[in-house]
Amino acid sequence: MYQFTTTTIINNNVDLSTGLTKISATSDKFQVLRTGTFKTINIESLYKNSYKAGTLEIATITVPTVVTGDAYRLELNIKLTGRSHDAEYANFALAFQKPFTYEIIASAVTASVAATDFAAAITAEQTRYGKKYFTVVANGADLVFTAVDKYQRFDFAKISHEYASTNTMVAPAYALVATGSVTTAGVEPFGDYVWMVSNISIPTLDKTRFFATLQDERPTIDGHYNQYTLKYKVEKDGGDGIVASGYSITNHVFYVESAVVSAFETAIVGASIPMDTVGTAVTAITIADNTFDLSANTAAGLQLSYTSTPASVTGGVWSLTGVNTVAGTLDATKISITPGGLFTVATGHGVAAADTIGVKVVVDGYTKTGDITFQA
Repeated sequence: MYQFTTTTIINNNVDLSTGLTKISATSDKFQVLRTGTFKTINIESLYKNSYKAGTLEIATITVPTVVTGDAYRLELNIKLTGRSHDAEYANFALAFQKPFTYEIIASAVTASVAATDFAAAITAEQTRYGKKYFTVVANGADLVFTAVDKYQRFDFAKISHEYASTNTMVAPAYALVATGSVTTAGVEPFGDYVWMVSNISIPTLDKTRFFATLQDERPTIDGHYNQYTLKYKVEKDGGDGIVASGYSITNHVFYVESAVVSAFETAIVGASIPMDTVGTAVTAITIADNTFDLSANTAAGLQLSYTSTPASVTGGVWSLTGVNTVAGTLDATKISITPGGLFTVATGHGVAAADTIGVKVVVDGYTKTGDITFQA
């Protein structure tokens, strides 16, 4: 019971079964309805893996000068990355792959004309079969192939020239005259609809039927999801009769749609939970907006902000580090800052213009300190 993993898909911030706000937090805990309440003191780690759109792979081959009336063959082989298992690419080999072969009779010696003829032959076949496995464009003497699936990879592209073989057992024979190369490497997506239904929520009949449970946790077709993985560790004393002693260690994985990411991360920061972004190492932080106008900011407070290197790393948690009072009238109990960086002073603060307040922000494990200065 005390070692398990939960997986929750969050498409909106309203719980459809109760109408209540799904995500909430206080200074010492974080809550997601129907998943659990997590006390900050017991959270061991929180990792964020951001949505990635992925990249379609592009390959190019340059058609050489040809001999009018001769036959030329274009061979193209497309493989799939390990996360894709399209049955059309299944074969006797271990790798999922699909070969394509096209032939033309050169109508002119010009390479650009041959490239156009190859592109026309490919387009004609794809039109005939009603499906495009890739797109092709003739750009001068270049043939540019673009994948239609972000899991496709161009294994090779080559052009051969037919000639009369001296070996009567091999007729005709082909000599290699050009090879292609990948000009834009493909990148697998993360957190899009195909990835979600392939890896997290397979659309089984039980999940898609009328009156299915957790209907609000179905991945949406145009959804972009961030992954947040929370490790929760609670000391157990054996009084519950299930474990003699030690710790309860559970993992809670949330897939949060882009429209809800802001609310989710605001709650994370509000509970003072540090967050580590996977694949990102913050190397610098600059604190901005750090002058407090005592005549203008006292009522609303001052929202602090930061910029990071690399840019746009979210989840910074703010805190106070100390006070430096020149006049000696400052009352530190009247000074506060929220984990989200809202700095406020209460009535009776006693702050003088020459005083400073130390603050700290922690972003992805990187700590930056600074001072709040005041002006009358």
